[in-house]
Amino acid sequence: RDQTTFLQKIKTPFEYVISSMRALNGELAPLAPGVFPVSTDGYDLDRPIALMGMELFELPSPDGYPEEGHEWVDTGTVNERLRWIQHLVMNQYDPIKDVDYDEQGADNVAIPSGLVVAKFPASEWNNDEAITDLFLKLIYPGEGTGNLDANREECLRLLNSDESGVPDSSLFSDLPTSTTWDNRIRSMVGLLLADPKFHDQ
Repeated sequence: RDQTTFLQKIKTPFEYVISSMRALNGELAPLAPGVFPVSTDGYDLDRPIALMGMELFELPSPDGYPEEGHEWVDTGTVNERLRWIQHLVMNQYDPIKDVDYDEQGADNVAIPSGLVVAKFPASEWNNDEAITDLFLKLIYPGEGTGNLDANREECLRLLNSDESGVPDSSLFSDLPTSTTWDNRIRSMVGLLLADPKFHDQ
């Protein structure tokens, strides 16, 4: 818990990819027949992990992958981590999804708004505070709420602002289940998963 240890041990690329998917898999029952909050065929995880610097089962020495944070963090690998999160939370029907990672990523699917629909009655689908708190609990289950105040404010600001950052609560509150509503939730989840706090091991 000492502040000097913060971010000294970073999740390996494998841990980061898997933990980001597990964090959103908060509903064990399907959202609809055969539809889960997060899904993958497994094979499409290989390329994102490799681009972050960890080629699975290709380590030339027998002493294991490094544990020190600095081994996994440089400009390129951090960029690939952010690329992965953007890719994961992207709508599964977005055409970019089919070409990202040379078509080796289309089976990595996340439907965060599906969790909102599964967890809340329809009257709460535009409750920005409840939705923010849901994802804070899913993504940071071990953190006290006091440590997440800044993240919470950031999420609420994102949900209720337009693309230029100008406050506009109607974007989120007026049209639950619309494309704009869905994209706002996807953006908020991406923001939380990209936060340095989530990279900490």
